[in-house]
Amino acid sequence: MKQDLFFWNRWLPLYRRLYISIFVLFGISIIIYLIQKVIGSDAVIDWKTVNEVQDISFDIDSFTKGIFNFTTTAPSFLVVEWFEASDMQINEAATYIYGGSVAIALIWILSLLPALSRWWYLGGMMVVIALFTSFQFDILQVWGFPNFTILIAFLIVLLPVSYYFHAFRPDISLPVRLLTFTIVIFFVAFISTKFAAIHNPSMSILSYGTRILAIVSVLFIFITAHEIPSHLLLLITNTGITTSRNSVFHFTVITLFYVGNLIVSYLYNSGLIDWNFLYINGFYLLIVTLILGIWGFRKRVDSWLSDPYGTMLYAALGIITVSSIGYAIATGNDPMVDMYEDTIIYSHLAMGIAFYMYVLINFRGPMTQGLPVHKIMYQPRIMPFGLSFALAALIMLALLFRVSMLPFNQGVAGYHNYLGDLYFAEKSYVLSESYYKKALLFQQRNHKSNYALATIAKQHNNPEVMAAFLKQAITNKPTPYTYAALSQLYSQEELFFEALFTLKEGTQKFPNSGELFNNLAILYEKTHVLDSAYYFYNQALELTDRSEEVQTNLVAFWAKNLSTQKIDSVFGTIQPSSYYALESNRLVMSNMLHKQDKQAYLPIPDTLLTRERFTYLYNYVLNHKTDKDTLPTHQIKLVTSKPDNSLFTSYLDFAQAVQLYHTQNIAKGVDILKNTEQGTSGQQSAHLNKTLGTWYLQQNAPALAVYRFEKAVKAGDTLSLINQGFALTETGDFGRADSLWQALRMSPIPQFRGVSNTMAKVTHTLSGYKTDSLSDAEKVALVYFSHKEDLTPVVSSINDLSFRASALLYLAENHLNANNTSAAESDLQALQSLSVTDSSAKELINELQVKTVWLKKDWNTLAKLIASSHSPRKTFYQAEIAANTGKKSEAEKYYLQAMKELPFDESIVLAAEEFYNRQNNPDRGYEILTTALQINPMAPEIQKAYVLQSLELNLTDYAAQGMEELKRILSPADYQSFAPKYEEKRALIEKKLAEWK
Repeated sequence: MKQDLFFWNRWLPLYRRLYISIFVLFGISIIIYLIQKVIGSDAVIDWKTVNEVQDISFDIDSFTKGIFNFTTTAPSFLVVEWFEASDMQINEAATYIYGGSVAIALIWILSLLPALSRWWYLGGMMVVIALFTSFQFDILQVWGFPNFTILIAFLIVLLPVSYYFHAFRPDISLPVRLLTFTIVIFFVAFISTKFAAIHNPSMSILSYGTRILAIVSVLFIFITAHEIPSHLLLLITNTGITTSRNSVFHFTVITLFYVGNLIVSYLYNSGLIDWNFLYINGFYLLIVTLILGIWGFRKRVDSWLSDPYGTMLYAALGIITVSSIGYAIATGNDPMVDMYEDTIIYSHLAMGIAFYMYVLINFRGPMTQGLPVHKIMYQPRIMPFGLSFALAALIMLALLFRVSMLPFNQGVAGYHNYLGDLYFAEKSYVLSESYYKKALLFQQRNHKSNYALATIAKQHNNPEVMAAFLKQAITNKPTPYTYAALSQLYSQEELFFEALFTLKEGTQKFPNSGELFNNLAILYEKTHVLDSAYYFYNQALELTDRSEEVQTNLVAFWAKNLSTQKIDSVFGTIQPSSYYALESNRLVMSNMLHKQDKQAYLPIPDTLLTRERFTYLYNYVLNHKTDKDTLPTHQIKLVTSKPDNSLFTSYLDFAQAVQLYHTQNIAKGVDILKNTEQGTSGQQSAHLNKTLGTWYLQQNAPALAVYRFEKAVKAGDTLSLINQGFALTETGDFGRADSLWQALRMSPIPQFRGVSNTMAKVTHTLSGYKTDSLSDAEKVALVYFSHKEDLTPVVSSINDLSFRASALLYLAENHLNANNTSAAESDLQALQSLSVTDSSAKELINELQVKTVWLKKDWNTLAKLIASSHSPRKTFYQAEIAANTGKKSEAEKYYLQAMKELPFDESIVLAAEEFYNRQNNPDRGYEILTTALQINPMAPEIQKAYVLQSLELNLTDYAAQGMEELKRILSPADYQSFAPKYEEKRALIEKKLAEWK
C-alpha cells in the first residue's frame, strides 16, 4: 500500500528528481489557479475611490459693533467618497504567468513524446503542430515578415530534432531532451517577443492559441473525469479497508449520490433550477480529480507509456489545463469560464454513469465475492475501458444538445473575447470592438463582452450605448462592479431614480457588497432620506474592508445633518487616522465646534494635490489659525507655486490669509486676500470681498469696508447689503446710509427687516430728521454710531440697565476719542453702579481705562495696568512707555511690532511717525506713513500727516497729491478745515527755499 502511494520512490534518483520538479510546478500552477479563482473578476475590474468636495460654512471669528454682532465665515470642505467600478483592464500579469506555464508544459510534452510508440507519437506531434500553427506567428510580423516564415522556420528546427529523438536516438536521456527543447522554445519565444512589430506579442500568441489549448484542456478533463468514482471503487473493494461482500450495493449507493449531485449541478448551471442548495463547484471538483489522477492515470498508460514518462506527461497536461482555466478566470472571460465549468460537470456526470456501467458489466461477480476489484479495474473481461469513454461521449453529446450546444458557443465566445482583449491592449479599438461583438453573437449576455464594449463606449463618450451594454451585462453573472457602473452612469445623466433602483437591485443580488451599500447611502442622503442613508452607511461599514472611505462619508453625514450639540457628542467616537479624507472631515467637525484639533499634522507627501489632500491642508490651517509659522503654511507656499495646483490656489491663499490675520500679521493677511480676490468671480469673489469688508470693519476702516461690501453685492451676495449699511453708518455718511436702510426696510427679503428698521430710525435721526421715539436698543446704536460727546441726555433716558451700560461705554469711548478724559472717567465711574456682568463689556471697560491713563500720559500707572492686561494695544502702550522714559531702541522695536499687530490703528501710526520725527529721522517717519497709506488709503488722519510730512521733506508734489486724495475722502467741511494748515506750512516751506536760494 505504501509503495503504491509513494510509487516514485521505486524510480532511479534522476527520474525521481525530475518527477518531483514537474509536480512542484504542477502544484504551483494549482495554487495560482486557486488564487485566481478567489480573486475572480477583481483582477480585471476593481474599485476606484472617487470623491467630491462639498463645502459647509462655519464661523471663524466674531466681534461686536454697538449692539450688533458680526461674524467672519469660511467654507470648510467635506470629502464624500463613493466607489466607482473601473474600466475593463487587461491583466498583463496573468498573460505572462499563463505564457510561462504553457511554455514549461510544452517543453516537457515535447521531451516526453519521443518515448511514445509510433502512432501515439505521430498523433501527439500533430497536436503540437496544430498548436504552433494556431499561434499565428504571422500576426507578430517578426522582422517585418507578415507571413508564415517564422512558423516554418521553427517547425524546420523542431520536427527533425523531435523525430531524431524518437526514431534514431530514443536512448538519449530525458534531461538532454529537456535542455534541447528548452533552448528551442525559449529561442523562439525570444525572437517572437523581441522583434515583433506589435506591442503585446505574448498576448497575441496566447490569445490565438487558446483554441487548441482549450481543446487539449477539455480532452484532458474528459479523460480524467472517472478518477473520483474509480477511487471510490478502490475504497469499497480494498480488502485492507473493508471485507464487505456488499460492494456492489455500496458502490451503487455512493455512485448514485455522486451522480445525483452532479445532475443537480448540471440543472443549476443550465438555469433549470435555482434551489437553496449546496451545489458542487466544478472547479474544486477538478482539483480533486487532478490530485487523484496522479495515482490513477499511471495505471492506465502503462500499456503505451511506461513510468516515469506517463506520470510526467500527466503533470504537463495538468499544468496546461489548470493554467488555461486560471487564465480565463484571471481575465474575467466568463463565457470561457462557464465553458470549462460545464465541461467539468458534463464530463464527470457522463463518465460517472459510464464508469458505473463499465464496472458492473465487467466486475459485478468479483465484487459480490468481496475481491479487490480495484487491482484489475483496467483489465476488463467483457466491455473494453475505451467503450466507457465512447458511452460518456454520447451522454455528453446528449447533454450538449439538450442545452443547444451552449458550452460550445461559450467557448467560441470566450475565444473572441481573448482576441478582443488583445486588440484592446494594442489600442486597436475598432478591431477590439468587432471581436467583442462577435463574442456576443455566440453568447449575447456574457458579462465580459458587454462590460468591455461599455468601456469602449465610455471612451467614445456614448452614454446611451454604454448603458445598453451595462444593462445587458447584469442579466447574466453580474458583478457588483456592473451595478455600480450603471448606477454611476445614470447619476451622471441625472436619472436619479434609475440610479437608485439599480443600486437597490445590486444590494439584493450582492448583500455583502459594502461598496454598493456606501453608494446607495450617498444617493439616499442626496434625497434627504436621512434615516435610510445612515442605515446604509452603517451596513457598508460592517461589510466592506475599505472602512476608511465609508467612515469618511459617515463623518461628513454627521457634519451636514447633526446639530452642534450632537456633533460634539459623536466627535469623540471618531478615531484619528492617517487617511487624509477622513482626517479632513474630522477637522471640519472640529471647526464647527470651534475646537483646535490635537492630532499631529499629516505632511503632504508631494506637491501635487489631490482633492482629499487639499481639503485636509485647508481645513487644518483654518483649524490652527492662531498657530504661527507652521509646516502647513510652508506647504501652502510650496503647493500654490505649482501650476498644476491652480484649481486649489485661491482657497489655500484664503486659508493662509486667515492664519496671518489671526497671528498678528494682519496687513499681510489682508494683502494676500486682496490679491487672491482679483483672480476670482461669482460666489467665491463675493465671499472674499465680504471677508475683506468684515475685516476692515473689525479694524475700524469702514470706508474700505464699504467698497468691499459693494463688490460682494455685485458678485451676488445680496445679504452683504446689511454689512454695507453698517459700514456706511460707521463712516459718518449718514445720508447715504439712511437711503440704503430705508430701501432695505421695504425689501421682501426677511433677513433685512428687523435690523433695517432699527438702523433706518438711527440714521434718520443722525441725518437730522425727526423720528418716532427710539427704543433703548436704538438709543445705544445712536450713541455708538454718532461718535458725539453731547449725548448724555440720550444715555440717561435709557431705562434698561444693560442697554444703559452699553451706551455709557460708547459715550466714554466718544469722549476719549475727543481727548476728553475727565468726561470719560465720569462715564466709567457711572458704569460701576450698573454692575456690568457681560465679559465683552468688562474687556471694553478695562481697555477704556487703560486708554484714559495713556491719554493722561501717566506712564508709571500705565505700565502697572498693562502688566497683566490682554489689551490688543498692549505692545503700543509698551512703545509709548519706552519712548517717554528714554528707552529709544526698545520703543522702536515695540512701535514696529505694534504697527504689524494693528496696522489700521491710526493713532499707533501717528505716534510712531512722531517718535521718529523726535529722533530727527523724518525720512523714517515718512516711510511709516507711506506704508500705512498702502494698507489703508482711506485713513484721513494718516493722509493729513502724510501731506505735512511731505512738506517737511520738501516733497511738495507728493503733498499736493495727498491733498487731492484728502479732497476725495474728507467731507467738504473737514477738507476746508485742514486746507489752511496745509497752505500755511507750504508757504513757510516755499519761503525757506527762496531764502536758501
